Amino acid sequence: MSLHRMTLPLCLTASLLVTGCASSPPPKAAAASAGAGAESSAGTVEQAKVLQITDIPLPRDAKVNGDASLVIGTNDRWLGRVVLKTQMSAVEAYNHFFVGMPRSGWSLLSAVQGKVSILTYTSGERVATVQVEGGTMGGGASATIVVSPRQTESGRGR
Repeated sequence: MSLHRMTLPLCLTASLLVTGCASSPPPKAAAASAGAGAESSAGTVEQAKVLQITDIPLPRDAKVNGDASLVIGTNDRWLGRVVLKTQMSAVEAYNHFFVGMPRSGWSLLSAVQGKVSILTYTSGERVATVQVEGGTMGGGASATIVVSPRQTESGRGR
């Protein structure tokens, strides 16, 4: 009988804990939904605050895809991938990053413009690759920005 008295409170406590966890969105979903309803530069500013990225010039109308993005670190010390959609054409998005990245302290290593354009930059001990692709049926461009540590001479295999 004493076992039955303890089972009910334990079950109630466990169900409250599970319910509380289920109602909280995971951090990635929270980051995606934080900027989803925002417009223009306000949305980008909010998304940048959530992601805490300070050294990449995100387009004003960019919407970050939180499910496809993974950011580790903050400010100008982050690594990872940011996937975004913009209403700019692919050419406008390419030009945005081509001009904006050096203004944010990145040095251009290579640039290839085409159906899928790729820009590669370095800054300190990091490398950034920006891939810009046109949308289907005139739907704006998408951009994938990958930032990783630069490989050092001592880290190369022989």
